[in-house]
Amino acid sequence: MTGPFKQRPEIYNLYAGHTVLNRWSSADEVATAAAYLASDAASYVSGSTLFVDGGWTAVDGPPTGLTQLAR
Repeated sequence: MTGPFKQRPEIYNLYAGHTVLNRWSSADEVATAAAYLASDAASYVSGSTLFVDGGWTAVDGPPTGLTQLAR
């Protein structure tokens, strides 16, 4: 999914800079969250949203469509 972004470094870096961690995630970071939810450790988790977004939501709030980024 990020292939088109990677072809345009200015956009790729702009989106990465919009996260609290100032970077894109790695696949294993997303997979770890999925593995947790599929494990017995999450057996009491219900009706919750787990944001695995590097702090994007903390910066910009819940997603409501396309985010406007300053140039």
